Amino acid sequence: MRSPSLAGLAVLAALAAVPVSGSQWTQIGPPGSPNVVTFAGDPQHPAIVFAGLFGGGIARSADAGLTWKAANQGVTEPNVTFLVVHPQRADLVLARSDSGRLLRSLDGGLSWQELEAAEAIVAAVAPAPTDPNLIYAASSIGVLVSRDQGGHWGRVGGRGLPPHYQATALAVDARDPRLLYAGIAHYTGFGFWISDDAGETWRRGLHGVPDQLVADPLRSGTVYLFKYGNVQRSRDRGVTWEPYFGATYALTLALDRRHPWIAFMLALGGPTSAPRLLFKTTDDGGHWLPVAVPDVGYYGTGLGLTAGGVLLVSRGANVLRSADDGASWAEAGSGLINTSIGAVAAGGEGTLYASSGNLIAHTRDGGASWSSASLPFYNGVTALAVDPRDPSIVYAATTLPPGVAPPILWKSTDGGDSWFALPYPSAASQPFSGIHGTDVAVDPFDSQVVYLATHYDLVENTGGEGLYRSADGGQSWVKSPLSAGDVLSVVLVPSRPGTVWVVGQNGVYVSGDDGQSWTTVLLSSQFNYVFTAVAPAPSNPDVVWVLANNNTYRSVDGGATWQRTRGLVPSTYFPFYSFGHRLAVDPFDAGRIYVAWDGGVSRLSWGGPWQDLDGGLVNRSASCILFDPADPRRLLAGSGGAGVFEISLAPDAIQP
Repeated sequence: MRSPSLAGLAVLAALAAVPVSGSQWTQIGPPGSPNVVTFAGDPQHPAIVFAGLFGGGIARSADAGLTWKAANQGVTEPNVTFLVVHPQRADLVLARSDSGRLLRSLDGGLSWQELEAAEAIVAAVAPAPTDPNLIYAASSIGVLVSRDQGGHWGRVGGRGLPPHYQATALAVDARDPRLLYAGIAHYTGFGFWISDDAGETWRRGLHGVPDQLVADPLRSGTVYLFKYGNVQRSRDRGVTWEPYFGATYALTLALDRRHPWIAFMLALGGPTSAPRLLFKTTDDGGHWLPVAVPDVGYYGTGLGLTAGGVLLVSRGANVLRSADDGASWAEAGSGLINTSIGAVAAGGEGTLYASSGNLIAHTRDGGASWSSASLPFYNGVTALAVDPRDPSIVYAATTLPPGVAPPILWKSTDGGDSWFALPYPSAASQPFSGIHGTDVAVDPFDSQVVYLATHYDLVENTGGEGLYRSADGGQSWVKSPLSAGDVLSVVLVPSRPGTVWVVGQNGVYVSGDDGQSWTTVLLSSQFNYVFTAVAPAPSNPDVVWVLANNNTYRSVDGGATWQRTRGLVPSTYFPFYSFGHRLAVDPFDAGRIYVAWDGGVSRLSWGGPWQDLDGGLVNRSASCILFDPADPRRLLAGSGGAGVFEISLAPDAIQP
């Protein structure tokens, strides 16, 4: 096999990426680590409640928070920081993302559409409680109003307000849709402003710009103002104010719609020895008493109170539920998919493995149900590999391990229910070599043969990095003679015994004799590009694809010569920011590839343009991609916060 030359490369003109119509991605799990930012209950239906996730979009519960299902049809933003259900129209639900985009559902949260709010960045949205058609929004270009449930938007009159102002907070009175409260940011007119005529004219009530405004849902003229963790209340339409809560730094207020004198406050701080982050008042704010919430610590992020009085509190990785005003609590995060996926692997029919931090989840029914096990210390799992002959045997490569000669490769022989560490692959004379695993592969012809790719740890000494081979299922290791420095990826070819492809620090290499000798087929120094992944085509192993940060390569003669075309993005941008299997070749079409990157999933047919395949992909930080060997038309992708997605690529459903 000979090295390529520049003259042998065909450079194709880059074309703009276009979307692919047809099939949509579907979330299949696994549940776990729900980072819930906000809750919103349905005022008319006590059992219905929504959760806004940071990374996982929106979830819906039909049993007052006991169990959840992802509700992301049409959702385009993974980080949802605000939700509200209209008190008169349960089918009208509004959501706001952390980037300032608005989403609307007209079917009770079953499907969503993004609203075009006058090309503004929205800071707050406030529907008029007495008029389902009337919605206000605080935005980067002022206070906006829609009179058709968010279909069209315009600025309010705004007489009295400074020119070119920004609105940072907003609330609408419970009974009077013309009474508006707003936080205004402008160097000449900042502060808290009030309008009695639906935004046509305004007057300033306070000079401090509020962080948040909440209108009392039961009492007209009552509004709560958050500023630097303190909360004030006005009961006379913003004319006079009184302290409402000042024990610690207030975050979120939940008012009981059944009893106006009962409220809960989520806050930061409290005594260090016994932090109390949830407080309750039963005398309309006269006194606040701490509510004991198990294991909340300092990580309470979301608070909700359903119309039936069920309390929901998020604490970073968990959701807690109380049906007795906080006297007792139970876990309530079942079904919440807010999982950052590091690696995915497929075994037999319906068997999948997915890693998230030190958790490795598995399903044997295609994602309908999941179980998980955790490694004994926090290691990020960079790669998973299933024994092709026995899907109950799986390997997990990990990164950043602590200690001397630490375990960087783990193995399960019972389908992921339990894991045990394999011996450190580096020589005993190099216990401080400081390597971690970046990829792992099992030989399809001999299950005892395992390859482990390693990278040196930046905080330790170098010397052990490279490719290792085990002939006894990972119990002992021999380092390959390959001089590639750090190895990022190792790929075996099912139709060609002994063939091993490797992406190293300096280039791409291939061996035809189980790694005893190597041929360099691409050098990063030659083309000045960093390679990320290599993948032979399942239908024709002579066709090999290589992915680089800003270029894509293809060989049709087993790596003897190469063609080059434009990569996903311009050369100033790096779309692959972490380890992971980023490249998959179509099992039936050797000329088509699919790529996972931090902007979503894209595909390329050689000679054509890059195409975006993002429909239904809630979180477009895609970490890995693969075809299910048990169902070659099933494409799987891991995301940076919304779990694993699947899509069916039937030929009649993927034509652009």
